[in-house]
Amino acid sequence: MKKSTWAGFHIGMLLFATCLFRCQPSSPHPALLGTWKMSAQENLETGVMTAEPVHLARSVLIEFDGKPHKGHVYIQTVVNHIQGRFQISEGQHIHFFDLTGGLQGEPAWSKDLWQNLEGTERFIHKGKELMLVSKSHQVKTIWEKVEK
Repeated sequence: MKKSTWAGFHIGMLLFATCLFRCQPSSPHPALLGTWKMSAQENLETGVMTAEPVHLARSVLIEFDGKPHKGHVYIQTVVNHIQGRFQISEGQHIHFFDLTGGLQGEPAWSKDLWQNLEGTERFIHKGKELMLVSKSHQVKTIWEKVEK
């Protein structure tokens, strides 16, 4: 009787430990937190890829801050700043909202960034590369992780 109780206890603990790791809401993508530099844009209709122009005054940066699945986003464009919030959900879906700031005087490289972020539906994260896909605007922006 004692052996079966002891075995039942171990099986119960094993199931509890398994559920502890699988049943908790996960932090889907902690690697997104931090700063990223926009390195290219791809037109999804034509397949044309445009790399960051070399003559820019400064690069476009995006910083994800907060929890791995939601928080604040801070964007440095070539001329201005944008800030807002982001939320990540299952299936690599990302939503940007409450964006504030301005895009006055932006060059072609960054002038559509706000619109593209608001239309972003999903992301693809591979190591030090992040792709934000805006199907509604037929644009994919490609970002590289900035090491500090």
